[in-house]
Amino acid sequence: MQKKSAKTSFSFGSMVTFLLLLLLIAGAVLLLIPQYRELRKKKQIETRKSRENDAIQNERNQQAQQNNDLHSATPAGTGKNRESDAPGGRTRKPRDPRERKQLESKRDAVEKIGREKFNLVEEGDIVIKYTVPEQGK
Repeated sequence: MQKKSAKTSFSFGSMVTFLLLLLLIAGAVLLLIPQYRELRKKKQIETRKSRENDAIQNERNQQAQQNNDLHSATPAGTGKNRESDAPGGRTRKPRDPRERKQLESKRDAVEKIGREKFNLVEEGDIVIKYTVPEQGK
């Protein structure tokens, strides 16, 4: 009695078919790689341009906000928006770094300083002036 070997044998035709299929897949991959790289590069460029556009738009928005902050308070009696309406005609620069940050980022801080230190009013505000009576008379 002969023992049959447990080896699996492939026929020559199935080997050729397998190799052709493998070659076909490898060729398709080689043809698609340059297209894939080009697509990736275009997406990177698009992403970079989008980020640059967002940065430019944010900068424009900040400049517009600063412009609005500077021109929102009208000096009392002049009807004009001027930075040099500080006492003596000089532009006041904040000495405290925290005050400077507040002035750069918050419209309310600019308005508060303008109203308290420079007696600025907005159009439509009602100004009430009063005097304190002297004691002892």
